Amino acid sequence: MQNRFDYIVIGAGSSGCVIANRLTEDPDVNVLLLEARGPDTKPELLDSANFTRLWAGSLTGSIRPSQSHS
Repeated sequence: MQNRFDYIVIGAGSSGCVIANRLTEDPDVNVLLLEARGPDTKPELLDSANFTRLWAGSLTGSIRPSQSHS
């Protein structure tokens, strides 16, 4: 197992993944991508058809974060 990296990217969100992907376009570069949080398991995040359930109210009115944290 290799323990040496040219770059360490912290956070595997959309920006972190784009940066890590661009860095690995060079086959001579070794990149470590770290993510501390677990997988997204909420149905609203996994299925784009349910995405609007993350907000209370309609998309044409005021948009507020949902108060449900289940």
